Amino acid sequence: MEQASLWPKRLAIIGIALLVISIAALVSYSDDLESTIDPSRNSLISLDGGESEQINLSKDGSYLLFRLKDVPHNCTILENQTGTEITIGSPSFFENDRPGEDGELYYVVGTFVPDESGLHTIENSAVSGEIIWIVDQFDVDSSVVWITYASCCGIFCGSGLLPLSFILWRNKRKSGGKVGLVMQTADGMLVPIGPTEDG
Repeated sequence: MEQASLWPKRLAIIGIALLVISIAALVSYSDDLESTIDPSRNSLISLDGGESEQINLSKDGSYLLFRLKDVPHNCTILENQTGTEITIGSPSFFENDRPGEDGELYYVVGTFVPDESGLHTIENSAVSGEIIWIVDQFDVDSSVVWITYASCCGIFCGSGLLPLSFILWRNKRKSGGKVGLVMQTADGMLVPIGPTEDG
């Protein structure tokens, strides 16, 4: 019984420790995370409207297209060896817009996976001034991403443990606040009389 009564306190301590460590890690790595996911800093290529350029792409990569406005991608990608145009699809639920270090929000406007590795020609057919950034979403500093992910999980778990410890503590107080009275009969048997409130 004594061992069980320690669980609310233990859970509360673990929850507070998780919150403190996770929040501290998240704050410490926030600048690194912004730099890691900022398309203007980690893009393979950036093209102004009307520009085109050749770049090597891998069929094992997965690429995202970003603009500063939520507009059609207006981008054409050709595989040089075959002249095949690469299909640019819509971003999935997990391929989100990204904030930049300059306070700008970069909208993901398309995603594609090349059919073959090799040289590709990318053309931005938008008007001048509408820049497009091509980002390999696998080419990131994984340590920063994993630390951020672990910190978010720690905050989630710590936030859940605190109310759980409070509920267990309340239940312990309610169950411990009543004392059962018993009466011993002539033949030595103990017969419960009924609980009474303690204090």
